[in-house]
Amino acid sequence: MLIGGIVAAVLIIGQINFQSATEGADELIDLQEEKLGDALLKVFNAENRSVTDSGKLAPIIKITEKICEANELDCEGLKVHLLDKRMVNAFALPGGNVVLFTELIAVCENAEELAGVIAHEIAHVKMDHIRRKLMREVGISIAVGIAGGSAGGEAARQVASILASSSYGRQLENEADEQAVIYLSNAGINPNGLAELLNRIAGNDEELPAGAYWFSSHPNPNERVRSIREKAWSLEETEFKPLYSKEEWEQYLDKL
Repeated sequence: MLIGGIVAAVLIIGQINFQSATEGADELIDLQEEKLGDALLKVFNAENRSVTDSGKLAPIIKITEKICEANELDCEGLKVHLLDKRMVNAFALPGGNVVLFTELIAVCENAEELAGVIAHEIAHVKMDHIRRKLMREVGISIAVGIAGGSAGGEAARQVASILASSSYGRQLENEADEQAVIYLSNAGINPNGLAELLNRIAGNDEELPAGAYWFSSHPNPNERVRSIREKAWSLEETEFKPLYSKEEWEQYLDKL
């Protein structure tokens, strides 16, 4: 009877479609993250003007699509937003959202430097770093409360501040750097742009712009620069073509 019971249990378990159950759970999590991302975006949009000018968005869209297509990433599930704010920062939010501030673009000497930042934030999104950071620093109950509209505006503002102004920790930042180099190289974009931007700004505290959260909150800039260059060097040698000429990039910066 015992053996018969075990066999019956195994047969019943075998009929359960665990893959469908898992897929359903993933879809539910994705839906909650999308709602949470929308709620947090409202916080930033309430405090900063969202840039919708097609000329200002064109390079961002071009770089993002180039990275996504070359790496077979879901472009439709990735939303890049540009906010008019005089603060050097970029960050990722739940729901596939990447936020850039105009001042960060202004300190980029070429499009490859901007591409490095975008690729780094895309890596955070695709490697599930945001969810891990939320679980560690915020807690699932608060995140779910914000997504469901029951946690209140102050909780949303606090979580938005955490995601915008603190790092993911050394391990996750290094993972995002390494993946960014791969994304960029696959897309035919020089990955050393990210290293050059970090080396020029974060590597010199005296040149660090006021409120440069993206640089000041990402740990060990010198070590990161070295790791990025080593990773780029280890990949198959590629001849990278500039995304924009120097004149084209300067004209773009003048529009910001």
